[in-house]
Amino acid sequence: MTGEIVKWINARGAIVAAASTTLAVIASMLVLASAATAAPAGQVVVSGYNYYGELGNGEGNEYVTSLEAAPLWGPSLAVQAATSDYNSYVLLSNGTVQAAGYNEYGNDGLGFTSYTVAVPKVIPGLSGVSEVAAGADYVGLARLSNVSVDSWGYGYYGELGNGKNYTAAEENSPTPIAGLQDVKQIVAGCNYGMALLSNGTVKAWGHNSDGELGDGNAFEASTPQSVSGLSRVVAIASGCYTSYALLSDGKVMAWGSGSYGQLGNGTTTQRQSTPVEVTGIEDATQISAGYESGYALLSDGSVKDWGYNGYAELGDGTIAQHTEPELVPGLSGVAKITAASEAAYATLTNGSVDGWGYGYYGELANGKTQAAAEERSPTPIAGLSNVISIATGDFDYALMAIEGSTATLSSTSLTFAAQTVGGQSAAQTITVKNTGPAAIAISGDTLSGTDAGSFIKSADSCQGQTIPAGSTCSVSVAFKPSTAGAQSATLTFKTSTVNPLPAVSLSGKATQLAPAPTPTPTPAPTPTPAPTPLPAPIGRGTAHAARSAKLNGADAQVRVTCRGGACHGSLKLVAHVRAKAHGKHHHGKRLREVVIGKASFSLAKGAHQTLLVHLSAKDRALIAKAGRHGLRVRVTGVDIKTATLTLRPSQNSSKHNRRRRATRRAAARPSMRSSNARLDRPPGR
Repeated sequence: MTGEIVKWINARGAIVAAASTTLAVIASMLVLASAATAAPAGQVVVSGYNYYGELGNGEGNEYVTSLEAAPLWGPSLAVQAATSDYNSYVLLSNGTVQAAGYNEYGNDGLGFTSYTVAVPKVIPGLSGVSEVAAGADYVGLARLSNVSVDSWGYGYYGELGNGKNYTAAEENSPTPIAGLQDVKQIVAGCNYGMALLSNGTVKAWGHNSDGELGDGNAFEASTPQSVSGLSRVVAIASGCYTSYALLSDGKVMAWGSGSYGQLGNGTTTQRQSTPVEVTGIEDATQISAGYESGYALLSDGSVKDWGYNGYAELGDGTIAQHTEPELVPGLSGVAKITAASEAAYATLTNGSVDGWGYGYYGELANGKTQAAAEERSPTPIAGLSNVISIATGDFDYALMAIEGSTATLSSTSLTFAAQTVGGQSAAQTITVKNTGPAAIAISGDTLSGTDAGSFIKSADSCQGQTIPAGSTCSVSVAFKPSTAGAQSATLTFKTSTVNPLPAVSLSGKATQLAPAPTPTPTPAPTPTPAPTPLPAPIGRGTAHAARSAKLNGADAQVRVTCRGGACHGSLKLVAHVRAKAHGKHHHGKRLREVVIGKASFSLAKGAHQTLLVHLSAKDRALIAKAGRHGLRVRVTGVDIKTATLTLRPSQNSSKHNRRRRATRRAAARPSMRSSNARLDRPPGR
C-alpha cells in the first residue's frame, strides 16, 4: 500500500530524489533514464499467506514459509507487484495487469465475482498501465499511460473515487475516476486512495474519519479532493489511516491517524486533518508506510522509522513505539524501503533484501511461522537477488517480490580494418548473455551516431526476443563506408535488465578507391596499366586464382579473389613449351617456360575481380603448342603459390575453332570422284 517515489534506473535499477532536488529536475531525470533503457522486469517469487490463492501459485488454503517461484504470473515479464487484503496484482511489461486471490466484491477487476482466484488472470479491458496499487477493503487502482486513473472493487466509503458509496459502489471491472489527470503516482490505504499530480499537489478520496484525506475535515469523499497546503510534492505513501508526502527539499509531511506516533512529530494525536511536518528529517529520498508506522530512506542509504512497533516492525530490536523518527540500527546501503502491514523490507544496492517485523504467516520467507518467525532487527532474506519490486499492502501477510536479471556483453568496442569506399568488411559479432536469474526482454538494438549509415547489421538474434536465464543472443555488424575517412557509431541495447548494458563503440577507416586508368589508344592491343597502389592495408590478405581460365579472343580471363585482408600485386601466365635440346651432350627435347601475359590487381578484403590478360598471336600459338594443360599463374606481392590453370576457349571461340578444323579436314581429303578420274586416265598423262 506504500507508494514508490520513482522508478529505479541506476546500477541496481534505482533512481532516488536528491535531498534538495526539485520536482522538475526529478522529472527530467526520469525522461532521460527511460530513453536509455527499458524498465527492469523479471520473474515473480512469493512467500506467506495464501488462503485465497493470492500468491498466484495455483494453490490456496496454505502458508508458504520459504521463497518459491510463481511462473503463472505472465505471460510477459513482471514489472511491479501490489498486494492487500487477500488479493494481489502484477503489472506486466506489456502494460496489462494480472490479478489473483479473494474476489468476493469484484476486487480482482475480472468482470465477475468469486470466492477465490488461485490462477492469475489478465484484467480485461485494462491496457497501457504504468502503475498498479492495492487498497485494504477490496479496492484496486491503475495509473494509465495517459496519466488517468481507473479503479475497481468495493467502494463503501467512496474509495473508488467515482462519486458512489455504500452498497451502490461496487465495480467488478476497471472504471475511470473522473477529474483525475496528469497523475504521476497512486497509492491506496485503508478505504481511501491518493494521487500525486504532475504540478506537485495531491488529491485524495474515500474514508476520512481520521483526517487521512488532509482536506481539513472528517467527512468522507467519493470524488478526489485537494490535500490542504501541499505543494512541491515528489512522492506519496499511505498507511492504514495515515498519509505521507515527500517534498522536493527532502522533508516529509504527515496527516491522519497519529494514535501510535505515526505522525512522527512527537505526538499521539488521534486525528490530524491537515499536513504537519515529520520531525528531524531533512534529506529523505524515498518514503513508505506500514499499517501504523512510517519510513524514510535518507540520502546516505540509511533508514529512519517511527510509529507502532508491537510486532518489531521498526527493526530496532525492541517492541517500543516511537513518536519521532529514529535510525534503524545496523542498516546501510539501502536502495529502497518497502513497508507491508507489520513487516518491512530494505532492498540493498546489491539487489539483496533484509526483512524484519511480523512473520507469522511466512511473509519474511525465513522458513518459520507464528511467533518464532518474528525478526526484531534487519535480517537477510535468503535466496532473493536483483529485486526490482516488492509488493506492498497495509493488511497483507504475503511477500511478493520481482527478481530481475543481469546481462553481460562479449565486448564494448569493435574496430574494423581499413575498407575502400563502397566495399564491405567481414562481420564482427557482439554477444549478449543473460546471467540470470530471470528472463530478459530485448526491445531494441540500435545503430546511432553521425556515421551510423556506414555500419550495417548483417545478422540479429536479439531484437524483440525474450532471452531465458543462461542463454545468449548476438548481433553481427559489418563496415560498409560510403565516404572516405575515419568512421564511428554506437550500438545500443534496450533491455529489461536491472543493469543497463553499456553502448558498444564501432570504428573503422575508409579509403577512396583510385579511378581506373584510361588506356592509350593504339592499333595493337596493349596490356592494361597497373592501377595506382592503395595505401598499405591493415592486415595482409591472400589472393587466390581460379583453377580454370577462359580464352576469349585475344584475352585470357583469370578470376582472382582476395581473402583475409587487402591484396595488391600482379600475376603472370606461364606456358611450358617443349623445345629441342642443343649441345654436344644433349639429346631429345626439354621443357621451357615462356611468359605469355601479365596483369596487376588491387583488391579489398573479400573482393574478387576477373583480370583480362592480353595475349599476342605468338602467345596464343605457344598455348596451342603447350596444350590445354601445363599453363600456370604466378602472383607476386601477396602470399600465394603458383597455381596450375586449365585454359579453355569461350563458347564462341570453341564454335569458330571447330568450324575451322572441319574446313581443313575437308580440303585435305580428296573426293571419290577425283580419285576414280585419276585411275581412268591413260598412262603417261
